[in-house]
Amino acid sequence: MTTAHRTWRLAFAASLLLVAWLSLRPMPNLDLPARSDLGAHLVLHAGLAVLAILSNADARRRRIALAGVLAFGVALELLQGLVPGRHPSMSDVVANAAGVGIAAFAWRRGLRRRR
Repeated sequence: MTTAHRTWRLAFAASLLLVAWLSLRPMPNLDLPARSDLGAHLVLHAGLAVLAILSNADARRRRIALAGVLAFGVALELLQGLVPGRHPSMSDVVANAAGVGIAAFAWRRGLRRRR
């Protein structure tokens, strides 16, 4: 593993912790419009996916890491049901998955352009 991969892994681990904290901290009732946070879910999980890709050198490990980011998003939504002021949402799971999918697609497209 190169120094760059180690650095990306550290950033990935720190980002996972940050997203977990943001997702699982109790929230006051803010009375926000429905689905107002979908963009944040998409962007955060796209960022996690990019870091997962950059922190792994080979394609097999990248795929495993991306599957892990998807599972992480689902797990966070399920755990939100245990946190006061939080509620699991299927639309959030879809936004999380869309972020991962967009990042993976953009990465693959970028690889094809380099060839």
